Amino acid sequence: MQWEYAHATYKDGILDPHIGEGLAEIGHDSVGPFLDEAGKRGWELCAALPYPTTRENDGTQAVIFKRPVRIKATLVAEQTRRAHFRH
Repeated sequence: MQWEYAHATYKDGILDPHIGEGLAEIGHDSVGPFLDEAGKRGWELCAALPYPTTRENDGTQAVIFKRPVRIKATLVAEQTRRAHFRH
């Protein structure tokens, strides 16, 4: 199986997705709503580790997600279909 990976940083109760990766469309949010929306889009939390922002750890975590590539293709097809029916 092929996987798509994306990450967000976590600090002070907020998950902030990396721009240019699949989680970016969710936007900044508190943990619960972010995880709920990520799960609806097929993302699975697979790791969290210290994010190297400085020599001393400031508490920021890198939160890594993955989803099967086929889910991304399904979502793109669904968005295209919805956009087609709007016009």
